[in-house]
Amino acid sequence: MKILSAVLSSDQKCVSMQTDSGLLAVYGIRSNIFRCVYTKAEVISDESPIGVQRGNGTGLTLTENEKGWAIGSSSLLLCADRKDGCFTWYAKDRDGNGREAGLRLLACESGRELTQQPLEEWNTGGEKPVYKRVHTVDGDRNFVENLRPRIIGTAYRAKLHFTWQEGEQIHGLGQGEEGIVFPCRSWYPTAAMRSWRTAGA
Repeated sequence: MKILSAVLSSDQKCVSMQTDSGLLAVYGIRSNIFRCVYTKAEVISDESPIGVQRGNGTGLTLTENEKGWAIGSSSLLLCADRKDGCFTWYAKDRDGNGREAGLRLLACESGRELTQQPLEEWNTGGEKPVYKRVHTVDGDRNFVENLRPRIIGTAYRAKLHFTWQEGEQIHGLGQGEEGIVFPCRSWYPTAAMRSWRTAGA
């Protein structure tokens, strides 16, 4: 992904970037929180599909250099590479000036993936539910046998690739939503994690 241009909004709280495969935007939420949006749509909606509230936002700076652009706040510096679209995040040093020699927080490689897919809802279509009792590893469960999928909209599956530093780990990343936990470079089903916790208790 190549970044073709970057523009700071008139209120200085958003940087919009045109790429060769979609739009990118960086919003200043707080001095230490940026919201990044990537879409293949023609415009970026002001509303978050998952309800992220932008609030009043914080001011950003935008400077261009030979590698690309630097987007900054009083706490963070985000360097966007024009050739491959890579984002690298830095903490600013104590005097408030962001430098590449500062503490690197996170580096995102090129190869962002955004795939459109149908959003399905499962229901019985108005019929009375037909239940089946099944014994599982988690105990006896009831399942509705006459559920059928119905497409109700569009969803997106996104993937980011990161460059990890020695000993770096990220925990969380939504394991509650997808049923998996993501320590750096690997994943485990949360059902297995529950079993390990129970066994060790």
